[in-house]
Amino acid sequence: MLDIQPSLTLVPAAGIKLTFACDFIWRATTHDAVYTSAGIPVPGTAGRSGQYSSSQLSVDVAWQASRHVLVNGGAVYVDESRTLKAVGGHNTRFLYLALGYTF
Repeated sequence: MLDIQPSLTLVPAAGIKLTFACDFIWRATTHDAVYTSAGIPVPGTAGRSGQYSSSQLSVDVAWQASRHVLVNGGAVYVDESRTLKAVGGHNTRFLYLALGYTF
């Protein structure tokens, strides 16, 4: 797998980080399958033409609320390749929120 992810992180205020990223993903060879994030091959993708798998646009906000607490959230848009769309894949969007506590 080939993965290029340029990003830009801004610190608009103390304890707050804002990160914008664009992730471009290709498979190394068309003889291989496209894999899910869990490492499971997507059925029907091995041997299909086109190495490009997807692009992911994301924005992430991290707030260091205290010495021990980190709140993190963001939004991601995934643009699927023609290879994935040909086997039933589709573009998707998701949000996430996490709370971390460090002892």
